[in-house]
Amino acid sequence: MSLVFEVQNSQAIGSISELPGKAEDYVLEPKWNGFRLVAQVTADGVQFRTRSGKVHDGQLPHVEQELLQLPEGTILDGEIVAIKPGGGIEEDFEHVQSVMLSKPERSREVQRLTGRPLTYVAFDVLRHGYVDMRSKPWTERRSLLTGLISQPPLIEAKWKHVQLSMILECSQQNHDDLVAAGMEGSIAKKKSAPYASGERGHGWFKIKFSPTIDCIIVGYKPGKGKYTGMVGAIHFGQIAPPFGSEVGKKIRERNKNTIHQFNYDGNTYMVVERGHCSGPTDAERKYITEHQDELLGTAVEIQHMGVFPSGVTLRHPQFIRLRPDKNAKDCTWHDR
Repeated sequence: MSLVFEVQNSQAIGSISELPGKAEDYVLEPKWNGFRLVAQVTADGVQFRTRSGKVHDGQLPHVEQELLQLPEGTILDGEIVAIKPGGGIEEDFEHVQSVMLSKPERSREVQRLTGRPLTYVAFDVLRHGYVDMRSKPWTERRSLLTGLISQPPLIEAKWKHVQLSMILECSQQNHDDLVAAGMEGSIAKKKSAPYASGERGHGWFKIKFSPTIDCIIVGYKPGKGKYTGMVGAIHFGQIAPPFGSEVGKKIRERNKNTIHQFNYDGNTYMVVERGHCSGPTDAERKYITEHQDELLGTAVEIQHMGVFPSGVTLRHPQFIRLRPDKNAKDCTWHDR
């Protein structure tokens, strides 16, 4: 079965000040780092689909059971996330991937063995029963969604693995607070806007946290397609903290195969790989390809969206520029 409705996507901006109109016309939600799923309640159960229509039924029986409290025909838009033990809004995307990218039986087993069932965070309602809600303003849809989740039809029912996405006043401070708490960023949603299926923007704006750090080029990945014969991606790392330290021991234990040695000023430095990225312009890619050997071990600036729970690999890294002005031995271990 294909999706009944296409999802709405957000348009990226750099800060709250770039929003069209006044900030008070919007609300702010966390930018959840999870697996976006549309959930549809049917006579046969709950069906989950990604934004591209891929089926994910049978992986989240505990979520399905709770969503069955909703009227048949109801469609929600939301995100599957892994809330870390102890609660709060911290997330573990690696655990989400291990569950959602596995077949149903394995997905259920991973959640059972780890004792960490995933949570569905609902942030919009597209249909209530068989009534299309998309033309209604966000405020009306949110009010309905709040009533559905916080006041379930069955008095004895409990919402344990389904929750509402939090909403905050739209301000730069609240965005910064979400980032400081470990979120990817925030989504600003216009209060008066309808749900624009298949569109980008139309009242939804994504403000991401994208710091940059200086790293060391440790290798290359061959290009494919139009970049065949050229550098496709750059492997990068940073000088490791002392391996005798607590952080150093973890890094060495988990990354034995990704530790490189470089000599600077007659001294040997251990560089731990933190990921690989693309993003150079065609001119930059041509230059890097022609100077691969001499650039190996030199500094490069990388933009990223935080660090995976392992504490090593950067999330969504992107090449910004080469740093010939930076001494590679100063690319020490840091995330900001």
